[in-house]
Amino acid sequence: MQNNGPNRNQVRFNGRGPRNMFTEKPKNMKSALTRLIKYLASFKTTLIFMVFIILIATASSIVSPIIQRNITDAIDKSNNDLFITLLFALGTCYVFDILCAFFKGIMAAKLSKKTVLKIRKDLFDRLVYLPIKYFDTNAHGDIMSRMTNDVDSISSTISQSVASFISTIIIIIGAFTIMLLFSPLLTLVASSTIVLTLTLSRFLSKRMRKYFKIQQSMLGEINSKVEEGISGQKTVSAFTKEKDLQKEFNKTSNELEGYAIKAQVYGGAMGPIMNVVGNIGFLLVVVFGAIFSNLEIGAGLFGPITIGTIIMFTNCSKQVNRPLNEVAQLFAQIETSLAAAERVFAVMDTDKEINQGTISIPSDFKVEVIEFKNVYFSYVPNEPVLVDFNLKVESGQKIALVGHTGSGKTTVVNLLMRFYDIDSGSIEINGIDIRNIKKEDLRNMVSIVLQDTVLFSDTIENNIKYGKPDATVEEVLSSSKLANSHKFIKHLENKYETYLANSGANLSQGQRQLVTIARAAITNPLILILDEATSSVDTRTEKNIQDAMVNLMKERTSLIIAHRLSTIRDADKIVVMDHGRVIEIGNHDELIEKQGTYYKLYQTQFAGNVI
Repeated sequence: MQNNGPNRNQVRFNGRGPRNMFTEKPKNMKSALTRLIKYLASFKTTLIFMVFIILIATASSIVSPIIQRNITDAIDKSNNDLFITLLFALGTCYVFDILCAFFKGIMAAKLSKKTVLKIRKDLFDRLVYLPIKYFDTNAHGDIMSRMTNDVDSISSTISQSVASFISTIIIIIGAFTIMLLFSPLLTLVASSTIVLTLTLSRFLSKRMRKYFKIQQSMLGEINSKVEEGISGQKTVSAFTKEKDLQKEFNKTSNELEGYAIKAQVYGGAMGPIMNVVGNIGFLLVVVFGAIFSNLEIGAGLFGPITIGTIIMFTNCSKQVNRPLNEVAQLFAQIETSLAAAERVFAVMDTDKEINQGTISIPSDFKVEVIEFKNVYFSYVPNEPVLVDFNLKVESGQKIALVGHTGSGKTTVVNLLMRFYDIDSGSIEINGIDIRNIKKEDLRNMVSIVLQDTVLFSDTIENNIKYGKPDATVEEVLSSSKLANSHKFIKHLENKYETYLANSGANLSQGQRQLVTIARAAITNPLILILDEATSSVDTRTEKNIQDAMVNLMKERTSLIIAHRLSTIRDADKIVVMDHGRVIEIGNHDELIEKQGTYYKLYQTQFAGNVI
């Protein structure tokens, strides 16, 4: 059977869906980090204020070990007055630390929320301009996961890690400066553990990175399965597939658990290992400090190494190791966040829908003729959907497209709207190639009534006005009456102010379809496309919708995708399609008399079967 659109399962297992991500090598984490830093830099005032607070806190924390050194030496020399003064100074430093930590937390939260707000806005701004192909070939749940889970992961990391990174850098610079002034030789001893820390961090990060990448990808797949399960709940229940759905979900969930455990094992090991390394550093400072003191070597600008100097070095080493440990313990979260950022930036880097058109359509434009000339098109290379397709539609004609599922009917509409661009040939309106018309102008000429109704969580009035937000009350009423929707709306408790939730779940299928017809009518389109708007309703409702569509199609150029052949008997032309080709064309009577493919389709439906 001929494809009538991209096969998502085929695309997924051919290497462009979520599953394939599990075997991809991790992309450039450095690039993701660089882009995150650029976002942070967008809020310079907040960032500078936070850095200023961190500088004060760092100065206070660096001064503390020096005061502690002098306190120890003052005790050794029995200098009580100096001891009390230094003790007061040390207490002041601790108070400063508490205040700085409080304000640093506030600044970190502000920076996180502002940054994430900008990322989410940029992501959504890109999403709304992505081509239809992107949404046809990517699971909707995975796209939602990038907007929610991945962005939230970035938010958590920014609020917890940015301040820690900045503090770590400043503290390391400050602490090493102080230690070098007091004893370069002992500083060298203390530095040995820093090298070991960085080496171990790099070793572990390489092994955990791929698991965090997989973990984020699988979260997207979990979202996809949940979304499919919820949106298809009636179908699942009707076919009693609850157990199968549960089994499939549990399988994916168990896979996620396995990868998450591996990721957390590597990530969780970072903190304890760094603590061990830090304790080794303290031991080395004390042992070598005692040796240098006894040998009277390693003196700095402030004299020989004393007991106070050794204590100061242990405190400085602790101040260096503490933020390193904090960052190490956050490393798992940082890896997750960078993997999430990669997924978010991958969407942002997807090319927008191409708009090559330069011709604007004037307000008094009239559609005289639409012509498909030798059109070839395929969703997947080497699998043609339309083959040498030719069709001419005169102004005001009603053209019906019929054929088996997969014959290419919906593809014709997709190409006319430029949801996809043709491989070769041309589609022209009044002799103008639609690729030369601005997409916005092209699509403003057209209104579509789809088989699957799409309503938004808003009032009925705003749903009708969706294509024309500035429509007057009179225009809303007029289009609603034309669409036969006014009859039921006026009996609702809140009438046109009735709020529709869950895609209009508080209306019947037929009522939802009538609202979408009113939405199409209010824009007064030059071209009308009806994608079997009556296929999901009962016979009585079908008659109501048919009358509305007849009203809507008056004096309009219309394309009708038909499954129920009884609804298109009055069409000016019926185009019978098979495997992307036009095999018959004519009105109803002509095609019945011909007794070809259309005749057989009509007889099959008349006998009560479904195509």
